[in-house]
Amino acid sequence: MRIALTGTAIQNNLSEFWVLLDWANPGLVGAHKQWTTLVAEPLAAGQARNAKGEELQRAQMVKRNLHDKLLPLYFLRRWVMQ
Repeated sequence: MRIALTGTAIQNNLSEFWVLLDWANPGLVGAHKQWTTLVAEPLAAGQARNAKGEELQRAQMVKRNLHDKLLPLYFLRRWVMQ
């Protein structure tokens, strides 16, 4: 079992996020080149100032898939006690 403790890997760099995922569960999200092509590049293109409609849609789809299918299985957000 591997557990990684990190700050803001997603916000800092999507390659760092891939490294964490691949270290914790090797092969889960494919090779780094696949991750870059299927996740990092579409998200970057969709966030660009001059992004076109198709780029925005693809980025939204990638973001939704990460949020709904990957993050809940492998990330535990810290609880804030009040």
